[in-house]
Amino acid sequence: MARRSMIVCVLVALCLPAAAPAQALTCDGSLTAGPQPTISNGGASAVGVSAKAGRWGVGQRTEFGSTTKQFAVSLHWDGARWVKVQMANARAFEPKTLAVFGAKAWTAGRRSDPSTGGGDAGSAIERWNGTSWRRASHVPAVMNAGTTSVWAIGGSSRRDIWAGGATIVNNGWRVVMLHWDGGSWSRVPAPLPLPVDAFDGDFRLTSIAASAPDDAWAVGFAFPFGQQSFALHWDGTAWSIVNPSVPDAPSNNSLSDVAARGSEVWAVGTAGGAPLLLRWNGAAWTRMPSPKTGFAANHIEAVAIGSTVLIGGSGYSGIAPNPSLEYYRWESPGSWVPLSAPVSAIGDLSFSPMGEVIAAGGSLGQPSQILDGCL
Repeated sequence: MARRSMIVCVLVALCLPAAAPAQALTCDGSLTAGPQPTISNGGASAVGVSAKAGRWGVGQRTEFGSTTKQFAVSLHWDGARWVKVQMANARAFEPKTLAVFGAKAWTAGRRSDPSTGGGDAGSAIERWNGTSWRRASHVPAVMNAGTTSVWAIGGSSRRDIWAGGATIVNNGWRVVMLHWDGGSWSRVPAPLPLPVDAFDGDFRLTSIAASAPDDAWAVGFAFPFGQQSFALHWDGTAWSIVNPSVPDAPSNNSLSDVAARGSEVWAVGTAGGAPLLLRWNGAAWTRMPSPKTGFAANHIEAVAIGSTVLIGGSGYSGIAPNPSLEYYRWESPGSWVPLSAPVSAIGDLSFSPMGEVIAAGGSLGQPSQILDGCL
């Protein structure tokens, strides 16, 4: 394990600006909180890591006054501290998701119009090109619609990126799927996975992951009759519906994250107040054992696949301390091993092929923190 830790640190250091070396990580799966960025009324909500791009975090901060102003936050680890990096449209952009491949990073989120007090102005995608953040140009026109929300991004490489969400057309919901092929963005048709319309409340595509150009996944939930989760699969030609069956909570379940690496695909969320953990067996979703059950509200927010599977979230038992930590490593043939972290809730996880883990999380009443470790 010590040897892997050394390799990770050397590879990352070669790709970052010259700085004092970071504290060596203990490769036992535990997460630690090093020096944290100073962000007033905000923090990172999404994180990512690669050998060439290093560690990244994106989120938002708020300024309160006669008018409330919100600004995008971008953070990069320079080897000793988190450095704030200016985004192309910081005042009018709310990044919600992050994907890092090679030396590039991608983020997607909502845009607002400062001239109208922050009214909806559609969605936007920004890319870190190795030097600066640039807003994606020549995106399909649907991105500019005020009713369009694109809050999920993922892919298999820097030339195979998916961004997804939803929009309202003629009083009805439609899935929005955009694809980057390395040169341009295009809209790709996708089916509506659940029978919702504009009056049913909401439709959220929460996460996208891909392991190859012909193997991508998207998950989320909607409110057609209660709350129901959905899943879509891309086979290189078309998106198809592969919704999970949740018979114990058919109208009270949702999926918050999906991860894919080769034939290994996991999706996580909540069902009836208990964790919802699903694994794709090649033909259908299989319900996996949960590390905890019986809590009033127990939500797994994040999943990441590297040399193993990691999950993170929060659980509310009604007994202090509250919430209780949910951060686990999958151990075959079928058990979860608890791992330590200095926060009580983990909202995002990234697990690089090198074995480095980065997470965003926090405790009740405390600012969000960026955590790291390795396996």
